[in-house]
Amino acid sequence: MQNTKDDFKTPLHPTPHKELAPNERPEFKWIVLGSSILSLCAGFVNVVSMLSTFSFTVSHNTGTTSRLGIYLARMELPSAGFNFAVLLAYVLGSMSVGGFIKREKFHYSRVYGFFLIIESLLLVLTTYLYSEKDRKGVVVASFAMGLQNALFTNFSGAVVRTTHVSGLLTDIGIHFGHLIRWRERAKEFWRVYVLLPLLFGFIIGGVLATWCFELFHVNAFYVPALVLGSAGVIWTLWRLVYQKTHNNREYAERYH
Repeated sequence: MQNTKDDFKTPLHPTPHKELAPNERPEFKWIVLGSSILSLCAGFVNVVSMLSTFSFTVSHNTGTTSRLGIYLARMELPSAGFNFAVLLAYVLGSMSVGGFIKREKFHYSRVYGFFLIIESLLLVLTTYLYSEKDRKGVVVASFAMGLQNALFTNFSGAVVRTTHVSGLLTDIGIHFGHLIRWRERAKEFWRVYVLLPLLFGFIIGGVLATWCFELFHVNAFYVPALVLGSAGVIWTLWRLVYQKTHNNREYAERYH
């Protein structure tokens, strides 16, 4: 008896499925939305800090590093020490996440909710310190931003940074250059759909922060604190429900 093609469409010879592109996966839109909200919050925190008494950027550290060099050159050691403390706080914030989350790529871990709640509490503390004109508030805010930026840094090869935009602009420029010059690399252009919302989220966060600062001054820090805290609680509750309804071997192998 002669075999036909259909004879091989059995469990032993399954019909191959086309692998979905990252931007076609069900979780793609949620990852973009979630990371954009984080970027918005970072832009918000940074602008409130800039408009406050200290006029200090906390979501990124290029300026802080430059000031550190200036103060060291001038032997202004107290100012140099403060800028170093801000840099160290950012590193320690990232390190605290790295000690709990092994993978840089996004995965459905309950730890994300825990860290979002921690960041929210840190911003509440930041609000108090800024209102007291205590410079330690800058250090606490820097720690919170380092924590946030380390939560997940990669999605299928797209570098995800939610607290600063220099790298975003570089990556966006590279992908547009690839699209124009190297057509065979156009398949990677989907990464721009991750990067652009992060950029616009940061800008929108700055706009909202400016408006809120005019109304509430440093108490505007409570806005991102509320957003991040709520997101942390929602994520934790959803994760618990999801775990109960998908308690099987595939779930355990994929997310633990």
